[in-house]
Amino acid sequence: MRSRYSAFCTRDAIYLHRTWAKTKQSHHKIEDIKASFSHTHWCRLEIVSASDNGVAGQVEFNAFYVSRGTPFVLHETSTFLHEENSWRYESGEIQVDSGKLGLGRNAPCICLSGKKFKRCCATKGFE
Repeated sequence: MRSRYSAFCTRDAIYLHRTWAKTKQSHHKIEDIKASFSHTHWCRLEIVSASDNGVAGQVEFNAFYVSRGTPFVLHETSTFLHEENSWRYESGEIQVDSGKLGLGRNAPCICLSGKKFKRCCATKGFE
């Protein structure tokens, strides 16, 4: 999970495509993955829980990001399969508390830098 999050941060579409489960790779084009990077700046990953049985696993997480200066959270429970000695993303269930975050004018930044959001990540995600 952490490596896929890092790939979103660094905009590594090839890695993201490679880490989809084999049965899902044909449904996800590298160009579409690259297009999803537009206007998104990933700020922080928070793992809520993780479990696996050696063949399949689940990871519940919160991923905080900014799009065009607006903060969001993606709260998801992801399912991974162990294929070819690697964990590969199969699917995810987005939780109901995902979406836009209502931050006050002087709220701390979602990246936990200690700065105010308006002086930190709010300036990102406009590419």
